[in-house]
Parts: sequence; structure tokens; C-alpha cells
Amino acid sequence: MTQTSTKWYTNNLTFLVGGTVLLIAAHVNLSIEILAWFAYVPYFLYLRRTKGAKSFSFLMLFVFIGWSFAVLKILTGDMPWFFAFLYSIPITLFHLPGYLAFRVFRNNKNWWIIGAGAFAVSEWLLGVLTPFGTWGSIAYARVEDSALLQLGSLFGMSSISLVILLVNTAITYVAEKGYTKETQRKIVAPIILVLLSVYTFGWIRIVLFEGTAKETIAVATIDHDVTGFSFDQTQASSFSQKSQEADILLTTKAANAGAKFVAWTEGSTIVQQENETAWKNRLSNLAKDHDIHLIAAYVVPLSTKPLQLANKIVWFRPDGSIDHEYEKNRPVPIAEPVRKGTVPPQAVSDNSGNIYSAAICYDYDFPTIANQIGKLGAGVVFLPSGDWRGIDPVHSQMSAIRAIENGHSIVRPTNNGLSSTISPIGRIIGWRSDYDTPAGFLLSDVPSKKLFTLYTYLGEWSILLPFLLSSVAFWYGRKSSGNQRSLL
Repeated sequence: MTQTSTKWYTNNLTFLVGGTVLLIAAHVNLSIEILAWFAYVPYFLYLRRTKGAKSFSFLMLFVFIGWSFAVLKILTGDMPWFFAFLYSIPITLFHLPGYLAFRVFRNNKNWWIIGAGAFAVSEWLLGVLTPFGTWGSIAYARVEDSALLQLGSLFGMSSISLVILLVNTAITYVAEKGYTKETQRKIVAPIILVLLSVYTFGWIRIVLFEGTAKETIAVATIDHDVTGFSFDQTQASSFSQKSQEADILLTTKAANAGAKFVAWTEGSTIVQQENETAWKNRLSNLAKDHDIHLIAAYVVPLSTKPLQLANKIVWFRPDGSIDHEYEKNRPVPIAEPVRKGTVPPQAVSDNSGNIYSAAICYDYDFPTIANQIGKLGAGVVFLPSGDWRGIDPVHSQMSAIRAIENGHSIVRPTNNGLSSTISPIGRIIGWRSDYDTPAGFLLSDVPSKKLFTLYTYLGEWSILLPFLLSSVAFWYGRKSSGNQRSLL
């Protein structure tokens, strides 16, 4: 190997390793949020400095390694390490077109805008076309940035990713060209203007709507120790009896404390098919006796070989009648032996004209399902969930973006994690960790009316923002594109 090639390899390896370390540190749980603004800069600089399919393959290998280690951060307890590949492979493959755009349009003077838009579109495609949802979106790297997240109320999560990516590509541009008067005028000033506009909108929206709800409802999430959850016939019987009595007791306590809606965690208990009718009758009487809406979540074994479950919600009205049943529409791939629900989320109304709805945990990692509920006009969404230490509390924080996008409150009872109530602007109203106390309930007053959001009406059409931005940037920058003979 020559001295020149050795230098090339060493210099570019620095960008690959640096980008991989930043990717791991910026994403999923135990992340450092500030890194999101420049986490992709080393990768983008690498793409600007190199040519050819071989160098691009090296990049995607390091991206895959980075996402594998990022996902490993959430695999705690006895979860097998190879589960990391279940997500790192599709994330890498769907992000590939985003990285590829930097190569294809490298000679276009607006490459930094085109690349950011293409990357945002590639993230969106992962959530729309695969069962892996929005895990891997850079927007989640800023889940505590309330002002920035308000942009989701206009154009959804992809617009949040777009802004973050534009900052990354702008830094890349300046790092490559230098901080000159030209880059100040053409790159730095526009990006500062974009950030000022986005944050001003976010701060105004928070000031206008935080703590100003005229109508609220008292809701309670209940959770209890799920140790012993098993589908072995003997163990399941013991767990079912213990968990069902805990559900009844805690529901009664929450109702006596003033809750008008009581929601259980995902799979709060196991109910055998032959016992479900009697169980429903018992819950019907419970709801009627305490004059509450009861959102009862539990699983029903459908078969043991192979194991298949119905992961469901049964919504009881205050008169004891069943409003509807709902089965999880988006089971976690491979990890959950759950029958896929085919009935979409339903609207439930009360005597005051408020509208409510419900979904289950992983369903809300898919903006399309939350948007279906937004279009129903729901002001409050109950989201029974089941987490584990590795995704606590980030999974609860992720759902706040769905609240902002569709302008509704979220009530998220969670086993093995953080139960929370979230306002329509994504603020945490209340929370309770079952790692602190193994059984109890969280009582909160949440806004009951839906806030207007443009995203409710745009839905997935909001992806046109990054797509059109990239298209316009390409059109105006095409004269400088030169002769591009190779895609890489």
C-alpha cells in the first residue's frame, strides 16, 4: 500500500468512525440530544470526499454497525443481542437512498438541500412501508426539545427531521468550503432564519396553549407487577388470578379518587377464551358500579402451538355496556405472537360532546394510525402500553410527537416503564414509574378538546414538504451539476 493510499484510508476512516460514534450517542435511549445537530456531519463529509461504489459500501457498513450498537442500547435483561439486527438492517437499507442522494447530486450547487430532503423522505418510507415504524428517525433524537417538536403540528415528524438534517448538511457545507462571506450569506444566514422561524412558532404555540384548556377530564392509569406473566397453563392461571384482582382493586381505588376514565396497561392480565364472557360481565358491573369509562386491556390466548394471542382493549361505558373492542393493529414483528387487528381505532363520545379513542403501544410508533385517530376528532387517546427498562422513558417521550401532530391528549398506562399523561402540545402532565412502586395508579386532569393541527388534515401528504424542497433545490441548482456519469 502506498503512502498516499494509506493517508487516504486513515483520513477517511476517521470520518467513518467519528460518524458511527456520534450516531450511537445521538439515537434511541441514553442519548445526548445536542449531538443530533451534527451527528451526521462526518458521514456527509466522507461522502463529499470520496467516490466510487467501494467507498460507499464502506459507509453503509459503518452505518449498519452504528445502528446495531444504537439498538443494542435498548436490549436489556434477557433479550437476545441479535434482535438488534431486526431493526438495524431495515433502518440501514431505508436510509441508503438518503446517503445515495449526496453522491448522485454531489455536483449540484444545492446538494446540501437535496440531500437533507431525500434523507427525510427515506426516513418516512421506513415508517410507511415496513413493520418497524418510525424507529430510526432523527426527530426522536430531540424528544425533549418542545419548541422544535411543535413543527410536527404543521407538517408532521418528517418536517422535524428535515430541519435537523438541514443543520447537519449546512455544517457539512461550511466545513468543506470554509466560513467565508459567501457561506455566511448563502448557508449560515438562511439556516439561522429557518431555526428562528421554527423556534418562534414553537414558543408561540406553547405560550398560547399550555395550561389554557377550558375543559379537562379526570383520568387514571393503573399498573401492577407483571412478574410471572406466562402462557404455561399452570403459571398462567396463577398470574391471571393475581393480576385480575389487582386490576379490579386498583380500578376501584382510582374511581373512588375521582377518575372518570380508567385505563389499564397493555396485556394487564391473561384471560382464557372460555372465561372471557364471565370476565366481561364482571368488568361491566365494575364500570357501572363506579360510573366510569373503563379501558380494559388484556390478552386472550388463541392457540398454544403455535402460540398466538389476541392483544386487545375492551371499552366499557359508564352504563356497563361495551362500546367496542380493539385489537392491536401493529404487533411488534417477530417479538410478539399476536394476531394483527383489522379494525381501525374507533371514536367514543360522551354526554359533553367530547370524543375519545384508543390504540395499543407500538401502534403509535406509526403516524398513520395516530392520524386516523386525529381525523376522528379525538381530544383524548388512551394508549395501553408495555415497555422494558431499555426503552424507558424514551418510548413514552416518542408518543408525545403523536400528541403534537394530531392535537390530542394521550393517556399512556405502561407496565415495566413510565406511565404518563401528555398534553396536546406534547408536555408531560403526570408520570409514574412502576420501577419505583410496583402497583398503583396515576390520576391526572387532561385537556379533553382537540387542538387544531394542519397535520391532522395533511396526514402522509406532509411528506411533500421535503420532497418538493429537494425538487425545487435540484431544479435551481441543476446548471452546476456538470457531467455525472456514475450514480456513485
